[in-house]
Amino acid sequence: MARTFHYAFAHWAVPWLVSGHPNFFLMLMHPEQRWADSVLEQLCEHAQMASELAATSFGPAQVQVTRTHAGRHPCVVLTLPRPTAPTEAFMIGLVQHGPPGEPEINHINLLNFTVELVDGDPPSAAFCEWEKDKTNHVNYGHGPVPSLDEFVAWMAKLVDSRPT
Repeated sequence: MARTFHYAFAHWAVPWLVSGHPNFFLMLMHPEQRWADSVLEQLCEHAQMASELAATSFGPAQVQVTRTHAGRHPCVVLTLPRPTAPTEAFMIGLVQHGPPGEPEINHINLLNFTVELVDGDPPSAAFCEWEKDKTNHVNYGHGPVPSLDEFVAWMAKLVDSRPT
């Protein structure tokens, strides 16, 4: 099956960002939207390069950025346009995990979670995480209803249970 732009955004572009470019997380967290827009443009460009299909299904303006906390950890949630194929993401959560305080930019530990469409009747969602090496995608099974509050609560529960 050919991978869509939507899939490439969540499964290639965002893990690329998390693994090597922690400054992008800080830009997403910045209260001025223009910083987030710059990151979203780059993510869309990377998704387009990774997509096996020619069509771009959405652009930066269709991605909602929410700055919040997952438990005690700073978090950014990217809400994508509604997925149409299995494993496409409803939302992506980036959580800064580590001891309290301001880490050095090159030492930001980011966790990357997704809520993905699962085929079925009715369709449901799976709660997933990219492990730190960005090569292993863990599916925790049936996940939260694709709403911001439920997604943040699931991330908080998981992240707060881990040592920093």
